[in-house]
Amino acid sequence: MFDSGDQIHAPSGNAHSNFRVKVKNLKKIYNDGVAAVNDISFSVKKGEVLALLGPNGAGKSSTFNILTMDLQRSEGGVKLMDEDLDKINIQKLGQNMGICPQFNTLWEELTVDESMKYMASIKGLPSESTQFVLDYVKEMLDLEPFSSTKSGQLSGGNKRKLMCAMSLVACPTIEFLDEPTTGVDPVSRRSLFKMLKNLSESSIVLTTHRMDEAESLCDKISIMVNGRFVCFNSSGELKALYGAGYSISIMHLHGAMPTIDAHIA
Repeated sequence: MFDSGDQIHAPSGNAHSNFRVKVKNLKKIYNDGVAAVNDISFSVKKGEVLALLGPNGAGKSSTFNILTMDLQRSEGGVKLMDEDLDKINIQKLGQNMGICPQFNTLWEELTVDESMKYMASIKGLPSESTQFVLDYVKEMLDLEPFSSTKSGQLSGGNKRKLMCAMSLVACPTIEFLDEPTTGVDPVSRRSLFKMLKNLSESSIVLTTHRMDEAESLCDKISIMVNGRFVCFNSSGELKALYGAGYSISIMHLHGAMPTIDAHIA
């Protein structure tokens, strides 16, 4: 379907738009010469969810790590909330961002409640609303039965849910989620999707291997191959372009099979 040499550039926004995330001609070339991210451009508006979809090695996590300031880019421009990535005051704008990395980073001796309250205090959530928000997030992600359980004693799926909960606790302006549903059961996955869809004031970027996940949750889907965008559009538009699937024609010759003729009659 796609030629890995083709390149699709998505809209990268403009100075007068409502885009929270703006990426233009982004490149990441490692010391061995591998271009993990190869000249991609895109933008994410307020209330929009963007999926970076592709196989292992496509460049999804490298793109994610650049956006979350965990990896230095080689070339290109990145703006978050109209601030250049290199000039962002993390103490000023960090409260407006949520990050769920690919691998769990938990305080294993803290309980679920303690972990979420600590993150809420870091994010500057008002004390009068903290408990309400925590109860809401725990209910949505089915973490209530584990409120007093230490993080290190949780199952892998519940650790992943706690990571998502901690990143979402302050309803951030921009939310970055790197394969957030890995190891999460289907019921909790749907609850997470429902919660993300309710964040109408947030801009969300997530990476995933799952097309069904991207289709059910995301407004825009980018398909990455070898560090490039080979597709960028809404789920409906991608289906219209590439989702014809297979057509099967069945012909029944009257009289050839009397048993079938009897049922048709």
